[in-house]
Amino acid sequence: MDDFEKRRIESYLEETDQIIEVWGGESSGDENVVENDNRSDHDTDSEQSVYDLEYDHERDEIMVNEKDFDNSYNELDDDVPLSMRVQYFVGKDGTKWFRKKPTQNIRTIQQNLVTEKSGVKGVAKNAKSEIESWEIFFSNPIIETIVKCTNIYIAKVRSNFARDRDALDTNNREIKALIGCLYIIGAIKGGHRSTLDLWKTDGLGAELLPCVMSEKRFQFLLRCIRFDDIRGRDERTKVDKITHIRWVFEHFVDNCKNAYSVPEYITIDEKLQAFRGRCSFKMYIPNKPAKYGIKIFAVCDAINFYTSNLEIYAGVQPDGPFKLDNSASSVVKRLVQPIRNTGRNITTDNWFTSVPLAIDLFNNYKLTLVGTIRKNKRQLKIEFTSTKSRPIYTSYFGFSEDKVTIVSYTPKKNKIVLLLSTMHHSSTIDESTKEMKKPEIITFYNCTKGAVDTMDKKTENYTVARKSLNNNNNCIMLIIVLFFKTKRTFILLLSLS
Repeated sequence: MDDFEKRRIESYLEETDQIIEVWGGESSGDENVVENDNRSDHDTDSEQSVYDLEYDHERDEIMVNEKDFDNSYNELDDDVPLSMRVQYFVGKDGTKWFRKKPTQNIRTIQQNLVTEKSGVKGVAKNAKSEIESWEIFFSNPIIETIVKCTNIYIAKVRSNFARDRDALDTNNREIKALIGCLYIIGAIKGGHRSTLDLWKTDGLGAELLPCVMSEKRFQFLLRCIRFDDIRGRDERTKVDKITHIRWVFEHFVDNCKNAYSVPEYITIDEKLQAFRGRCSFKMYIPNKPAKYGIKIFAVCDAINFYTSNLEIYAGVQPDGPFKLDNSASSVVKRLVQPIRNTGRNITTDNWFTSVPLAIDLFNNYKLTLVGTIRKNKRQLKIEFTSTKSRPIYTSYFGFSEDKVTIVSYTPKKNKIVLLLSTMHHSSTIDESTKEMKKPEIITFYNCTKGAVDTMDKKTENYTVARKSLNNNNNCIMLIIVLFFKTKRTFILLLSLS
């Protein structure tokens, strides 16, 4: 049979298969299907490919009809199984995925138009030195609250000391000096050295520390530092597990949001703040370096790695005003509230990513989403998730009427990578990947996925955490995160001056 006859028969089969709904039945238990774990598959990648769709100003939404999808024959169809050569596929929940991209029109979609300029903003523009930059994050109200709450605790324990001078009240200046000592210890990577060793004056210690305060006073302040009023804490704990640090933490996060406007690409991920002390919401995550600690959801600038928003995962809170929905979609929507309707793109891993979330962010938040997605989602079917008979470096695309693009890529034998994007609306392959033929969605994802991990790594390099079982010292994590923020922001401030 010659090539022309073969092509004619395959064209006829394609026309016949378009009448049939090929997604019927449940997916088979293929042992070769890749099981995505609970966290992101960091073997993948994605690059921006802005696609233009017709914009209806009357209805304030993007218009796409089934006739807008290009269903013409393409030479690449020779590498696609017959079961994939249809106009569209139907997922378990009825979601339609068109094989071909929509035809290109004129206007750039509104969700790809960033409406806010990135950079230092507000009072942060007035900072001219490191200390002024630092004070933007650790503002006077935060320092004063720490001083007040610490003095309340000191008054409670003062009777345990033989001399009153061993339990003197603290003040703003001394608390700042305490934090400065912690920074010095972090800079010399002395978190696991004893304070007696650090305060040596024979040339083996940190010579600056004894000039700031005595080792005994340093130990006393670390033991007494508090971030909430211990009076009435038992009642507050009944409705809020993180009442010990809530006020200071939330004001610190507000300062982070008010000091800097993130660029067009941000990343949402979790970080595990190392901690092995007493804490009801301490987590065990075996694939994290620390393994034990407090889980924090973070929003990071994918370019400068600035952390603009944080949320502590406290598990299931008691009934009351602080009880939150901890589902992945709810967490994302809370974290992106400060950038709602700004046209930015969010990169997430497969714990967060879902088709309903992507559609909700696109339609109601004017934000786009790019992320890996788990194969067990009801919107997908076996043809996207199976590795059976898949040549390496092949990509299968699906385009929905809700502006969602799905790509299934085979980076190696018996392995697939699934990604979702509402920012990309084409099947463009990144030519720079050469024979690997990675889709632009994947190369863009690889460029933006690691912002939170990078921030976490940089802060851990200079951690100021001290070995302690004191639950109140969990707030030291604020200082750890702050260390890198302050350095990054000061660099940005200098570049503007």
